[in-house]
Amino acid sequence: PWLEFAMRPVRAGTNVDEALVEIELTVGNSGTVPARDVRISTFLLSSDPNGTEMERLLLSPPSDATTDPVTINPGEGKRIDATLALLKSDMGENLPDTIRPIIVADARYTLEDGSEGRTSASFMIGVTPEEGGSGLDPLELSRSSMHENVGAELRGQPQHASRSLRHDGARPGPPGRAFCTAVTPDLFRGPTCLTG
Repeated sequence: PWLEFAMRPVRAGTNVDEALVEIELTVGNSGTVPARDVRISTFLLSSDPNGTEMERLLLSPPSDATTDPVTINPGEGKRIDATLALLKSDMGENLPDTIRPIIVADARYTLEDGSEGRTSASFMIGVTPEEGGSGLDPLELSRSSMHENVGAELRGQPQHASRSLRHDGARPGPPGRAFCTAVTPDLFRGPTCLTG
Protein backbone atom coordinates (compact mmCIF):
# COMPACT_ATOMS: atom_id res chain seq x y z
CA PRO A 1 0.00 0.00 0.00
CA TRP A 2 0.96 3.64 -0.45
CA LEU A 3 -0.74 5.49 2.39
CA GLU A 4 -1.38 9.23 2.37
CA PHE A 5 -2.41 11.47 5.26
CA ALA A 6 -4.16 14.73 4.48
CA MET A 7 -5.04 16.64 7.65
CA ARG A 8 -7.11 19.81 7.66
CA PRO A 9 -7.83 21.62 10.89
CA VAL A 10 -11.34 23.07 10.75
CA ARG A 11 -11.40 25.07 14.01
CA ALA A 12 -9.19 25.39 17.05
CA GLY A 13 -9.29 27.26 20.32
CA THR A 14 -10.03 26.98 23.99
CA ASN A 15 -12.91 26.97 26.43
CA VAL A 16 -12.78 27.24 30.22
CA ASP A 17 -11.43 23.69 30.72
CA GLU A 18 -9.90 22.52 27.43
CA ALA A 19 -7.92 23.25 24.30
CA LEU A 20 -9.91 21.94 21.31
CA VAL A 21 -9.05 21.16 17.70
CA GLU A 22 -11.63 20.04 15.13
CA ILE A 23 -10.06 18.17 12.21
CA GLU A 24 -10.75 16.35 8.98
CA LEU A 25 -8.19 13.58 8.50
CA THR A 26 -8.15 11.54 5.31
CA VAL A 27 -6.04 8.41 4.97
CA GLY A 28 -5.81 7.44 1.32
CA ASN A 29 -4.22 4.56 -0.55
CA SER A 30 -2.65 5.52 -3.86
CA GLY A 31 -0.84 2.19 -4.12
CA THR A 32 -1.78 -0.79 -6.27
CA VAL A 33 -2.82 -3.20 -3.50
CA PRO A 34 -5.42 -2.79 -0.74
CA ALA A 35 -4.37 -1.64 2.72
CA ARG A 36 -6.12 -4.16 4.96
CA ASP A 37 -7.13 -3.98 8.60
CA VAL A 38 -6.25 -0.26 8.78
CA ARG A 39 -6.59 1.13 12.30
CA ILE A 40 -6.33 4.90 12.46
CA SER A 41 -5.57 6.76 15.70
CA THR A 42 -5.46 10.48 16.44
CA PHE A 43 -4.55 12.28 19.62
CA LEU A 44 -3.66 15.76 20.84
CA LEU A 45 -0.59 16.89 22.81
CA SER A 46 0.15 20.31 24.29
CA SER A 47 3.82 19.99 23.31
CA ASP A 48 6.37 17.23 23.19
CA PRO A 49 9.88 18.64 22.78
CA ASN A 50 11.63 15.31 23.40
CA GLY A 51 9.10 13.10 21.62
CA THR A 52 8.62 10.88 24.70
CA GLU A 53 4.88 11.42 25.11
CA MET A 54 4.31 10.87 21.38
CA GLU A 55 6.38 7.68 21.48
CA ARG A 56 4.38 6.39 24.46
CA LEU A 57 1.07 7.10 22.73
CA LEU A 58 2.22 5.49 19.47
CA LEU A 59 3.29 2.34 21.30
CA SER A 60 0.06 2.15 23.27
CA PRO A 61 -2.64 4.41 21.79
CA PRO A 62 -5.68 5.21 23.94
CA SER A 63 -8.57 2.89 23.08
CA ASP A 64 -10.92 5.79 22.38
CA ALA A 65 -8.45 7.29 19.90
CA THR A 66 -8.58 4.40 17.38
CA THR A 67 -11.14 3.71 14.66
CA ASP A 68 -12.57 0.30 13.84
CA PRO A 69 -10.44 -1.56 11.25
CA VAL A 70 -11.18 -0.81 7.60
CA THR A 71 -9.83 -1.84 4.22
CA ILE A 72 -8.71 1.00 1.98
CA ASN A 73 -8.63 -0.10 -1.65
CA PRO A 74 -6.28 1.47 -4.20
CA GLY A 75 -7.47 4.94 -5.16
CA GLU A 76 -9.81 5.19 -2.15
CA GLY A 77 -9.62 6.83 1.24
CA LYS A 78 -11.14 6.92 4.70
CA ARG A 79 -12.13 10.30 6.13
CA ILE A 80 -12.35 10.91 9.85
CA ASP A 81 -13.99 13.98 11.35
CA ALA A 82 -12.97 14.46 14.96
CA THR A 83 -12.81 16.95 17.78
CA LEU A 84 -9.71 16.40 19.88
CA ALA A 85 -9.51 17.88 23.37
CA LEU A 86 -6.76 18.44 25.90
CA LEU A 87 -7.61 19.36 29.47
CA LYS A 88 -5.89 22.49 30.73
CA SER A 89 -5.44 20.73 34.05
CA ASP A 90 -3.23 18.16 32.26
CA MET A 91 -0.83 20.88 31.08
CA GLY A 92 0.93 21.18 34.43
CA GLU A 93 0.78 23.39 37.48
CA ASN A 94 2.10 26.48 35.67
CA LEU A 95 -0.35 26.78 32.78
CA PRO A 96 1.36 28.53 29.87
CA ASP A 97 -0.25 31.62 28.32
CA THR A 98 -0.30 30.05 24.85
CA ILE A 99 0.19 26.71 23.11
CA ARG A 100 0.62 25.33 19.63
CA PRO A 101 -1.05 21.94 20.08
CA ILE A 102 0.32 18.90 18.28
CA ILE A 103 -1.90 16.35 16.58
CA VAL A 104 -0.50 12.87 16.06
CA ALA A 105 -2.03 10.68 13.34
CA ASP A 106 -1.16 6.99 13.21
CA ALA A 107 -2.26 4.31 10.72
CA ARG A 108 -1.50 0.62 11.29
CA TYR A 109 -2.34 -2.04 8.73
CA THR A 110 -1.67 -5.67 7.93
CA LEU A 111 0.61 -6.44 4.98
CA GLU A 112 0.08 -9.47 2.72
CA ASP A 113 2.79 -11.49 4.51
CA GLY A 114 1.12 -10.98 7.91
CA SER A 115 3.52 -8.30 9.12
CA GLU A 116 2.26 -4.97 10.36
CA GLY A 117 2.93 -1.71 8.56
CA ARG A 118 2.60 1.58 10.37
CA THR A 119 2.78 5.21 9.37
CA SER A 120 2.55 8.12 11.76
CA ALA A 121 2.93 11.86 11.46
CA SER A 122 2.57 14.84 13.73
CA PHE A 123 1.22 18.28 12.92
CA MET A 124 1.53 21.54 14.81
CA ILE A 125 -1.73 23.51 14.92
CA GLY A 126 -2.05 27.28 15.18
CA VAL A 127 -3.88 30.35 14.03
CA THR A 128 -2.91 31.56 10.57
CA PRO A 129 -1.51 35.08 10.86
CA GLU A 130 -3.49 37.91 9.39
CA GLU A 131 -2.09 39.81 6.42
CA GLY A 132 -0.30 36.75 5.02
CA GLY A 133 2.43 36.40 7.63
CA SER A 134 4.41 33.20 7.82
CA GLY A 135 4.22 30.51 10.47
CA LEU A 136 1.37 29.86 12.86
CA ASP A 137 0.36 31.94 15.87
CA PRO A 138 -0.29 30.05 19.12
CA LEU A 139 -3.68 29.60 20.75
CA GLU A 140 -4.26 31.75 23.82
CA LEU A 141 -5.20 29.72 26.89
CA SER A 142 -6.21 32.69 29.03
CA ARG A 143 -9.45 33.39 27.17
CA SER A 144 -12.14 31.20 25.64
CA SER A 145 -12.32 31.54 21.87
CA MET A 146 -12.54 29.35 18.79
CA HIS A 147 -10.75 30.24 15.54
CA GLU A 148 -11.68 29.18 12.03
CA ASN A 149 -8.54 30.66 10.46
CA VAL A 150 -6.31 27.79 11.55
CA GLY A 151 -3.55 25.87 9.83
CA ALA A 152 -1.31 22.87 10.31
CA GLU A 153 2.40 22.39 9.78
CA LEU A 154 3.95 18.96 9.44
CA ARG A 155 6.55 18.34 12.18
CA GLY A 156 9.58 16.46 10.91
CA GLN A 157 9.17 13.45 8.65
CA PRO A 158 6.41 10.84 8.89
CA GLN A 159 7.63 7.73 10.69
CA HIS A 160 7.15 4.37 9.06
CA ALA A 161 7.88 0.91 10.38
CA SER A 162 6.95 -2.68 9.80
CA ARG A 163 7.25 -5.51 12.24
CA SER A 164 6.52 -9.15 11.93
CA LEU A 165 3.27 -10.45 13.31
CA ARG A 166 4.35 -13.95 12.36
CA HIS A 167 5.71 -16.45 14.85
CA ASP A 168 7.34 -18.79 12.34
CA GLY A 169 10.58 -16.83 12.08
CA ALA A 170 9.79 -15.61 8.58
CA ARG A 171 11.15 -12.19 7.81
CA PRO A 172 8.56 -9.43 7.38
CA GLY A 173 8.08 -7.98 3.94
CA PRO A 174 9.16 -4.50 2.96
CA PRO A 175 7.30 -1.63 4.56
CA GLY A 176 4.73 0.29 2.59
CA ARG A 177 5.33 3.89 1.66
CA ALA A 178 3.78 7.01 3.09
CA PHE A 179 2.96 10.45 1.79
CA CYS A 180 1.88 13.15 4.16
CA THR A 181 0.58 16.70 3.83
CA ALA A 182 -0.93 19.24 6.13
CA VAL A 183 -3.86 21.01 4.50
CA THR A 184 -5.45 24.34 5.36
CA PRO A 185 -8.68 25.57 3.77
CA ASP A 186 -6.95 27.46 0.96
CA LEU A 187 -3.33 26.32 0.89
CA PHE A 188 -0.88 23.58 1.73
CA ARG A 189 1.32 24.32 4.74
CA GLY A 190 4.62 22.70 5.47
CA PRO A 191 6.61 20.28 3.38
CA THR A 192 5.27 17.33 1.46
CA CYS A 193 6.95 14.17 2.72
CA LEU A 194 7.54 10.78 1.18
CA THR A 195 8.98 7.79 2.96
CA GLY A 196 9.41 4.35 1.55
